[in-house]
Amino acid sequence: MHQGTALDHAMPSVTINRRVLHLGGYDPMPAAVFFARFQRELARFATCWNLTASTRDYTETQASAAWTVDVSGPGWQVITRHELVRWDDVIAAHRAGSVIGRLGAGWAAFFDFLRHGALGRYLAVAWRYAGFFLFPYLAMALVLAGSLFVAGWLLPLIGLPQALGWLAGLVAGLGIIVWLASRTVIGHLLDDWIFASEIVRATDPVIEDRLKAAAIDLARTPASVDCLVVGHSLGALLAAELLDQALAAPAPQGTRRFGYLALGSSLLKIALHGKAIGLKARLQRLIASGRIDWTEYQSLSDVMNFYKSDPVKVLGLDGPSPLVRQVRFSRMLKPAYYRTIKLDFFRLHCQFISGNDMRAPFDYLMTICGPFSPVALATSKDGAQGWIGLQGELTLSDPSPLLAGQDRSGSTSAKDGSAP
Repeated sequence: MHQGTALDHAMPSVTINRRVLHLGGYDPMPAAVFFARFQRELARFATCWNLTASTRDYTETQASAAWTVDVSGPGWQVITRHELVRWDDVIAAHRAGSVIGRLGAGWAAFFDFLRHGALGRYLAVAWRYAGFFLFPYLAMALVLAGSLFVAGWLLPLIGLPQALGWLAGLVAGLGIIVWLASRTVIGHLLDDWIFASEIVRATDPVIEDRLKAAAIDLARTPASVDCLVVGHSLGALLAAELLDQALAAPAPQGTRRFGYLALGSSLLKIALHGKAIGLKARLQRLIASGRIDWTEYQSLSDVMNFYKSDPVKVLGLDGPSPLVRQVRFSRMLKPAYYRTIKLDFFRLHCQFISGNDMRAPFDYLMTICGPFSPVALATSKDGAQGWIGLQGELTLSDPSPLLAGQDRSGSTSAKDGSAP
């Protein structure tokens, strides 16, 4: 943590007020657990950058949870009101059905995405994501095939009819699949694809109401407060819907700009489905508005995002592309720790919204709680590394062009800021 020095008095005082709305992915994590995780990661962030960081004023309702984050270094401070737009209860209710029913719905979702061309488009855009899509279904198919083969071959050897062997293999295989769907990650992945198949055509009504309420409130934010909407994983889709509604809502502050931060985005997961007409229209409106600063962060290590993809170009939309950056988790974490999580795909996917062990071009907490605008960070090859000193002080003689809220006339039409 930062300790006061003479630098605190030598630097001019900079205070930034920010509002962050966070839309998480398909994860039934309760708000209180998410907050505890946020506090843990904030402490890592403060240690990494030698800053003072704390949280206060936690509140929670069924629709949202919010808390204030205070982050400061010598001569500057950022006060962030962090708001979690909840849908963990919707996910929990969605997963409450019988295992057999969810298995049937899961396979229906598979054929829905297959029939409407999504798999072929996944292969063309990001073949690793195609593997992620196929994994739970191939696992179940292999279990059933293996069970049929073993029982159909083994039981006749001890004198039982082959037909009985096939039947025993079928029953055993289905039993194993039911166990996998109820006790392993297979069930979670199936539920994820079931929900994805549903949201292609219409947003869940409970989620839709919460997005609309959050959007109207966001549009009323005072002009002096920097606004950033964060979408992680499938939350990037919900963030786009919230922003679309915020642009259409009455705004006493006029036509202000909004930041849109997509992390490990699953936007293309839905948009590449042949029936995702509404989503593509929504994204086109965001681009055409000229009021959205859209930045994307992607990683090769994460099989659950569309690495090196430009969603605007992939979807054939008309307008400027987002700023797209690729990040390397191995350069953000201590080597020993990275080795322990590199095969844990869900943990890697969550690194997009976690603290770093080392200063790096991308730092989630610096992006949402630091003094610089997301656009400035995304267009910098080294992120904030050259802008904050060892004691957490701003190192630029005139940092004002980089500070949050200072580049609102900027455009997401800038060239790709990907690190080489």
